[in-house]
Amino acid sequence: YALNKHQCSSYKSLIDDFGIKKWEIIACLGAASGWVEGVLSLYLDSVIFYVQDIDTNYLSKTQLNNVVKYYSSLREKPQTNTFFPVLGNTRKTNLPDTIFDKVILNNSFHEMSNAQKMIKDLAKKIKIRGKIIIADDFSNDYRQIVHPDCYRQGLQVTDLITAVEKEGL
Repeated sequence: YALNKHQCSSYKSLIDDFGIKKWEIIACLGAASGWVEGVLSLYLDSVIFYVQDIDTNYLSKTQLNNVVKYYSSLREKPQTNTFFPVLGNTRKTNLPDTIFDKVILNNSFHEMSNAQKMIKDLAKKIKIRGKIIIADDFSNDYRQIVHPDCYRQGLQVTDLITAVEKEGL
């Protein structure tokens, strides 16, 4: 996903959508190579990104470094954001506890094989006033979503709400 600067501009709205601000520590789950975080780094300064995925075909230190190098070359000023790769598994993120201002799952929650265990793990990762942001397509009683890239059925919103409430969030 080596987007040109013009293509990157279509992702700029995610900064406002997710409320990302300078000096925040952000975890992005299911982030593949970190290309979205690379794109966002064009418009942000002094953000710490933990780029997390479970697939070593997409995420490695080398791959993330290549992404950061490419998007840093598109910046108008030197890169001030920091990036850390984190390999998780299907039940745990392997992220450090209680340090994140925001944990973002952008089009990745439907990939979680055990939503309840993942929510429980995520609840340990955020600061006291931290946020877990889940942006995904969800099914409901009237419409069943099937995600085009992986062909997984979207979870029911009510199931997500139950899982979140069970963890006191």
